[in-house]
Amino acid sequence: DHGRPIRIMFNISAVVIPLFIIFRTSYFHDSWKDIFQTWCTFAFLIRFPMAWIFKKCTTHRGIFHSIPAIGIFGAFLYFLTDHDIHNKDTQAAIAISGSVGYFTHLLLDELWSVDFNGVAIRVKRSSGTALAFRKKNIATTAFAYALLISLGYLIWLDQQGITLESLISLFNIF
Repeated sequence: DHGRPIRIMFNISAVVIPLFIIFRTSYFHDSWKDIFQTWCTFAFLIRFPMAWIFKKCTTHRGIFHSIPAIGIFGAFLYFLTDHDIHNKDTQAAIAISGSVGYFTHLLLDELWSVDFNGVAIRVKRSSGTALAFRKKNIATTAFAYALLISLGYLIWLDQQGITLESLISLFNIF
């Protein structure tokens, strides 16, 4: 919870993710003041409440080290990148590339859990925890799969021409 990687992750996310959100919803903003307020709001929400929730609700090698997390990450990348309805291939390529990178990370974690340094090869206690389809906490696993299915459905709608922006405008979130 207090390590350097989590601080770096949330500091960078608090700067970059609001920029993607503003890019995706630029036509909802009338002025630079609106854009700045939106950026500040999302930066604050990501850096403080979301970081706190993340630290309280996750464990090392928890749900973020699982197969459904790969798809969730790819779906988030899909929605955070391009907003041009005619450029779905770019969105899909970025999402797939990010998912492959995430999978590679988990695969390397799994390979690292085998100790090849000794005379005999031995498997560490962490073996089998990086590339799992489910985790011990069934509620977390169910939530991850529900989120993955929901995001998959939203991607399917987006591919059919029903964009995330049009769905957001129905609820007047911005």
